[in-house]
Amino acid sequence: MSNEENPHPEERILYRQFKDNAGVRIVVDDDELTARADFSPPVGEGLPLTPELVQSEIDAVKLSYGIKWEEISEAMLACNLNRKLQKGVIIARGDPPREEIPERLVLEEKFASPTRLPGDDVAQFDYHTLSPFIMVGKDTVIATTLAPVKGVPGKTVYGKEIAFGHRKVEAVRPGKNTELRAGNLVAVVDGRLQVSNGEAAVEELLAIKGDVDYHTGNVDFPGDVSIDGVVQEGFKLHSGGSIFCKSTLDATEVVAKKDLTAASGIIGRNGGTVRVGGILTARFIQNCKIACRSTVRVSGNILNSEVYTLDSIELGDKSKVIGGELHAVHHITACSIGNETGRGTTIRLGTDFAAQQRLNKANERQRVLAQRIRRIDAELKARPSDRLIELRKRMIAEAKEFQVIVSEILAWVDVDDQAFLEATGDVFPGVTIEICHISLAVDKPLKHVRFRIDKERGRIVYDNL
Repeated sequence: MSNEENPHPEERILYRQFKDNAGVRIVVDDDELTARADFSPPVGEGLPLTPELVQSEIDAVKLSYGIKWEEISEAMLACNLNRKLQKGVIIARGDPPREEIPERLVLEEKFASPTRLPGDDVAQFDYHTLSPFIMVGKDTVIATTLAPVKGVPGKTVYGKEIAFGHRKVEAVRPGKNTELRAGNLVAVVDGRLQVSNGEAAVEELLAIKGDVDYHTGNVDFPGDVSIDGVVQEGFKLHSGGSIFCKSTLDATEVVAKKDLTAASGIIGRNGGTVRVGGILTARFIQNCKIACRSTVRVSGNILNSEVYTLDSIELGDKSKVIGGELHAVHHITACSIGNETGRGTTIRLGTDFAAQQRLNKANERQRVLAQRIRRIDAELKARPSDRLIELRKRMIAEAKEFQVIVSEILAWVDVDDQAFLEATGDVFPGVTIEICHISLAVDKPLKHVRFRIDKERGRIVYDNL
């Protein structure tokens, strides 16, 4: 439309008013995709709206596409019968163009926005569980290929064609430890998904440069974990590989399926527990409960802790073991054990602690069953009943089953009668040593000794180093 045809093209408005007659005012949006009209009702004896009048106004502004006569008719009827202004009625709508989009790899939605805060309906939430890390397993689909979208031109309410655009998309590219399979991008290892500059990669090592705290949340990683800072109290650390912590490890719940190295030591918090599938290496251990499948190596002291291993415990030349309990299958070497105040310290050797724990549970179940059978016997004497007789039979059968279990476990509890404890420094009264369930309470100070079983005499003896 030229300026000669419409003296005010920027408004795209034509409003023709008759005295007391109905009228129409048409406005076209700036994008020329929508036309709206205000329908003014007649006043008094004024003439009503007619299709011819509306058509003339439409022709005057040169609308030619997407005209909605059904909506126009409804507005005219309401205006004429109810004599109420019908404002902002959409009388024409064009077609917006559809962008052309090339084929592209797009991240799965759960990986595009992995961290979500709880909604208002959640009364309590553990913010330790919030984490910026995206963990994926092997063969996990990371991204999928979306088919290209063909561009379609649009059309204005004036009938003019609108050219379609070409969208620039930030597609994902395959990176380290990923590959394309049947149009999907998948992880080829367990690890942490990282997307940087459009490249998706899976890292088998999770390197945390700072602390494990509210910035990281609890860490549960399928591969190795390296931590430069400290693990703050209350945060859990799980690794499907090995853990290396440069600073002090404040252990609330730590699990390493392979090795654990705590270069500055381990401190247990509120009953903190550590489970290690491989070798544990630490500067010191304090107030912690540790279960390890392989060797435990501590250069400094073990204080007030429970340390269990299916191998051996080796401490440094100037080390101290004070309080708590150490349990190893083969040997324990340390400098000083116990202290001058007679602090209770227990050393157990030669037994499989996992089998011992199973044995303890079985014995406890036997004790409970025996107690229940005695109570049933007492009730049967006072009030015999078939129900109690049947219950007693079941209890006795279960007790016999546990007798078999106990006998089987006993064969696996004592596994190394060659186990020994070696102390290059002092051993103080208050220390209890047990090797293959043979016990010795140290009642006098000893120095530079090696404890072992004397099989002929069936007791623990010690030799000078």
